Amino acid sequence: MCLDELADFKISKYEGWQVFTGDEKGLYPWYRSLEYHKAMKRTTIPIGEWQEDKNNYLILANDSRTYQTGFHIFLRKKDAETWVEGSPSHFPIRKVKFKKVVAKGFQDGRKVVVARERFVCES
Repeated sequence: MCLDELADFKISKYEGWQVFTGDEKGLYPWYRSLEYHKAMKRTTIPIGEWQEDKNNYLILANDSRTYQTGFHIFLRKKDAETWVEGSPSHFPIRKVKFKKVVAKGFQDGRKVVVARERFVCES
């Protein structure tokens, strides 16, 4: 996921929603880019514990501004559901807590924060 544009908006609650692949046996990161997905070593995402993004580089948003890597988190569950190209039932959407926000902006018209740390909540 890549932000379309960076924006400055207030975050009232440091909780949001993320889209994954997988099932009850294990959640995995979800990437739109199939090439990137194949290149990544898939590891299950820890549930119920804080995780820090291991990547540390700049990403170019579609508005030509840069921001630091991190976990892309939707602020509204409905935005996460509708972002998955009309097929939300095929991808688990989990509530997450986050901290260390490095960017805020919009992806496909939906508010997204980019955070260095996240906590995937139990379902």
